[in-house]
Amino acid sequence: MIVFLNEGKRTMSQNLPIYQFITDDHTSVPFRLYELKPRTQMARFRPHRHNFFELFFFIKGAGYHLIDFERFDIHSGSVHFVAPGQVHLVQRELDTTGYTILFSRDFFHLHLENKDHLMQYPFFNQTRRQVLNLEPVMASALEGIFKLIVQEYAQEKKQDDVLRSLLHLFLLKCRQFYTEQPSVAQRLAKEQGAWKLIYEFKKLVNQKFTEIHQVGEYAQLLSVSPNHLNNSTKQIVGQTASELIQSRIVLEAKRLLMHSAMSNKEIAYALNFNDPAYFSRFFRKHLQMSPSEFKKNIYEKYQH
Repeated sequence: MIVFLNEGKRTMSQNLPIYQFITDDHTSVPFRLYELKPRTQMARFRPHRHNFFELFFFIKGAGYHLIDFERFDIHSGSVHFVAPGQVHLVQRELDTTGYTILFSRDFFHLHLENKDHLMQYPFFNQTRRQVLNLEPVMASALEGIFKLIVQEYAQEKKQDDVLRSLLHLFLLKCRQFYTEQPSVAQRLAKEQGAWKLIYEFKKLVNQKFTEIHQVGEYAQLLSVSPNHLNNSTKQIVGQTASELIQSRIVLEAKRLLMHSAMSNKEIAYALNFNDPAYFSRFFRKHLQMSPSEFKKNIYEKYQH
């Protein structure tokens, strides 16, 4: 069963939706805050995705969070970040407490000239680890900001500008703590010169991965040589530009296999493969199993 709040931009047949989540639409939540309270019994949730940003601030507890098939353990004093279009599932233990905030691009970017500002946060651009595990003093600092958000949100006449400013402050502090991690700080310093190119490349891939599969075409759109693009991606993310493109296609294939009723043939055509048999070989090359085997394995793992 597919569990999507939005079908995003349809780039091919109306019967074959391609989920891109490039801009806000009627399903994009402006701003909502929910408290995560202790429960008396475990609840079973299905993986899903949506067209807004989401962050989880776990004050106390345990469990796990799946984000695009990668498992992250839940720890007390941790923040988890989910970008639009990402498939995720939270399974928290009964005594887990904290908060989750949902917000749209338009809500956050209202007074900002740079409408891509959010994707420049390392934990939202999907090329970095999307979990921030905090030392107690850091968690306490973020909890102080969060209490102000909770207080404002509880007001009968809450002010969006105040909520927006507090959310911005919270994310800025998260970025500060994120980049202060020694391994991250060293890497970001080395990558600073090439980062803008990689950011633009990643953005283009997310927009056009169903239309363009070749590095040369992306390089042309970015006004650089294919070699320069490959060298830059290799330096920053440890993969060639071609590997990044293929990884994005594989990720969407996995998402559709897990969360839609589309056949392998329909998925192949939706991802711009003219030959379904070639799509199956492409998929097997990356995951060492056929699309049908993946669908069976993932269903048995997460749906029961």
